[in-house]
Parts: sequence; structure tokens; C-alpha cells
Amino acid sequence: MPDVPLVDADHPGTWPTALTDAIDYACSSFRSSIPPESDYSILAELAADEYEFVLDAMEPWIRHALRGTMLLVHHATRLLAHEVDAVRSEGLLRATRDRVKLRHDLAREAGEISTGEYDALLGATVHEMPQQPVGALRRDAEVCAVTTRSPVIRGKLDTYFSKWGGEIHTANEQAWKNAQLRRLRTLGDPYLVTAVIDASDTEVADTGGTPGLAYTFAATALGLKTNDGLVHYLGDIPANQIRQIAPFTAQV
Repeated sequence: MPDVPLVDADHPGTWPTALTDAIDYACSSFRSSIPPESDYSILAELAADEYEFVLDAMEPWIRHALRGTMLLVHHATRLLAHEVDAVRSEGLLRATRDRVKLRHDLAREAGEISTGEYDALLGATVHEMPQQPVGALRRDAEVCAVTTRSPVIRGKLDTYFSKWGGEIHTANEQAWKNAQLRRLRTLGDPYLVTAVIDASDTEVADTGGTPGLAYTFAATALGLKTNDGLVHYLGDIPANQIRQIAPFTAQV
């Protein structure tokens, strides 16, 4: 992929000037209202007190400032050895019905799951659940990632490190009460996959109803104790945008 500037939400030194200026402008209107040692939640509290919080209004400017850059993101998951190789060669792919079936097929062929477990998995994916409400993001239409390391470090993503297959499997809670699937929750090993995406287009890099990217950059600029950020990438992230696939060890 072309060599384009990399933006790391955790490190303001990587931010383009236009992004830094926009965040500084936004924060100037409420910086004095931030108590010392605040965390990310203070921004939501301020937003609840305002008819139109300035960070919401700044989101289009932030996305514009990110044009021509690639944003660093992190995806938490459990992977089998052959799945690590697949991420290296193919990237992070949306969990469509066909792809999830292929994942099950390959796991059985590799001897990682039994025929009984394979059969039990047939009805245990999100694809078998009733349709989500109109307008909701479909889990098989996205690659979900965080835009900072804060939620990883604080253990907020531990559920994704502790269950093979992620939400496409375990969100179907009723099906996963099947005793045959219990072992599969901890199949494979936990990995943190770091990738880069073009986050300038809200039609592709959607925050899914959560506070926008402006909140995350503001939290970093303000030096808040936490700076959580979430993005739903509505497409596949190809292999040439994968920066690292690292075994994850919980931090204490």
C-alpha cells in the first residue's frame, strides 16, 4: 500500500496539524470544566448537559482532517495457528455466513474441533438469530476494532480474548449454553491484531452510535485517564493493512 501518514490516537505527535488544531479549538470551550484525574466518561457527562456538544459538531471536521492518512486500530480475538497465518495472508475479513462455515470446516480439518462440536456450531452463530432492528449494524458486515489501547490495557476487551469466534459466535447466548460448545470458548490463543484503516469516511468507518472519533482525540489531548474509542469498519481490512499480529498477555 502507498506510504501515507500514520495517525495513532494515543500519540498526538502523529496527528496532522489540521486534526490538532480542530481538537484544540473544540477543547478550548470546555477544558476548564474538566476536573483533575477525570476519565473518558466526563465527556459524555458534559455532552448530556449541552444541547449540542461541541465535539459532536466537530466530527465532520475531524474526519476531513484525517483524509490522506491511515488510522491505527486494534482488533482483539482468539486464533488457531492456521488462522494466524490466514490473517497474515488475507487480512481481517468480515464474518459472513460462508466465511464462518469455512472457519468451522478448516478447524475440523485441522483436528481442532470434533464432528460433534462441528455439528453443534451449525446453529450457534449470530446468523441463526432473529434479524436485528432496522438500522442496526450487522455483525457480519463489519470488522470491529478499538482506536486506542486504553480498553485493551484495562481489560475491557477480555471477553474477546476469552472466546473463540468472537461475537459472531458468543452473542448467540442461548445456543452457547450447549455443553458441547463449552470447550470451544477457549479454543486457540488470544491475539491483538493491529491494522491501519482510512477513517475519514463515516460511511465506511462508522462509530456505530457511540461517541465519534472527536471524543477519543479530545480525551487524549486533555490527558484524561482513559481515551476509549470504537470503530466498525464496514469492509474487509486487507493483509497489506495489517501491521502486527501479537500474542496477548493480560497486563497486571
